[in-house]
Amino acid sequence: IKVWGGGFGKTGYSSFLVPLDTLKADRLGDEDDGFDIARFSPDGTRVVGTRTEYSKSAEAGVFVADVKTGKAEPVPVAPEVVKGLVNG
Repeated sequence: IKVWGGGFGKTGYSSFLVPLDTLKADRLGDEDDGFDIARFSPDGTRVVGTRTEYSKSAEAGVFVADVKTGKAEPVPVAPEVVKGLVNG
């Protein structure tokens, strides 16, 4: 599930994980540092996602977040790839 603030300009995305056994939403990472588009790893332990230059996040690019800790690390990609990230 993703939640974002509407309006013009930069938009803050928050990403949440919702376990099927509890249906209690847990934020993945910090507020406004969520992903525009995200996918689980095959083993379910990580989430890969994108943050665009139009988000409130301090960094745009591709990131991998650990499901247990919520900590996201950037994936090294060429600068032109980051500039090409618009809505995923």
